[in-house]
Amino acid sequence: MAGPSESADEPVGVLSASAPSAGEPDTAGPGARDTAQDGRESADGQRDARPRWRTPARWLVAAALVAVLAGSGFGGWLLFQRHQKDVAARQALAAAEKFVVTLTCVDSNTMDKHVAEVLAASTGEFNNNYSKSVRGQHRQLIVNNQVTTRGRVVESAVKSVSPHKVQVLLMVDQSVTSRAAPEPQIDRSRIKMTMEKVGGRWLVSKVELL
Repeated sequence: MAGPSESADEPVGVLSASAPSAGEPDTAGPGARDTAQDGRESADGQRDARPRWRTPARWLVAAALVAVLAGSGFGGWLLFQRHQKDVAARQALAAAEKFVVTLTCVDSNTMDKHVAEVLAASTGEFNNNYSKSVRGQHRQLIVNNQVTTRGRVVESAVKSVSPHKVQVLLMVDQSVTSRAAPEPQIDRSRIKMTMEKVGGRWLVSKVELL
């Protein structure tokens, strides 16, 4: 005969499936909340990590920007240098053409004016040499022989250029008359002239016959 305890006991499985008693922990309580919090912390950690992952990209963008700015600065510097050389070539060539006309146009009646103009437009080696020559026999020969010359530029070109020094090549026709030879005689000369920028002006420092 079965005892009373056997009829009163319920299956263990039913007991495990029932709601927890007051003394048992709530499975949906702090533990679950901790798990959810960990999930949020994990999500927050991902959000915190994203700026750190993006840092190399920002450095690459910054480096690329610096490279672009440096390149544009260098390109601008090259353009400025080229502009300076273009301006120097144009100004020096114009000054050389004007000077060679002054130099090759001589009138024995206005030698003082001629000498002053040549010296004012020259410097350095040429200025020294010309100053010595006009104080010597050169000037006296022109005056005594009533020499008159007229020069004109046939062709000119820039040979080399820097912002403060330019070499110019000129082809010059010069007609010469004198008391002994009143009929004009044409003399064609090829000249290399060195121009230097002094005090904002382009002056002749050297003249060579080629």
